[in-house]
Amino acid sequence: MSDRYLYRAYDAAGTLLYVGQSADPIHRRSTHLTSSEWAGDAREWRITGPFPADQTLALEAEAITAEKPVYNVRCAALPFIPRGSARVAPLDHDPAAVRRALKRAGMQQKELAAASGISPSLMCEILRGTRNATPRVLRHIADVLCVPMSSLESQVAA
Repeated sequence: MSDRYLYRAYDAAGTLLYVGQSADPIHRRSTHLTSSEWAGDAREWRITGPFPADQTLALEAEAITAEKPVYNVRCAALPFIPRGSARVAPLDHDPAAVRRALKRAGMQQKELAAASGISPSLMCEILRGTRNATPRVLRHIADVLCVPMSSLESQVAA
């Protein structure tokens, strides 16, 4: 097993945006810069390690839990709202409907994210209901899943 590194991305104000782990953090950074919604705000990247590969996932999870980066939201059964604030505005989409359509399509969450043109982390938040799927994004998701957009829209009156 090869060694791995932890990396952290910070914005100009020093706010921790993301914690990750990789065998090649420089390459991973370039991937984030082209595919992650938050990466354009990152002004500083700090790399620590190397660490034994069999310990890195636990170290990453520990760092995410302790340091609470803004965009490191792992899919979980219970929603996690970044920075401790509750979502007040109604969602344009129904997260449960999107999850059902995803399951019916037999796709993985990462596949849907890539095909819809959004980051896996944003897709995770859309599926949990902690982030809104804008009408444009919802249209892409519906097209990929081959379902009417209306079947994914929130049924709550605004």
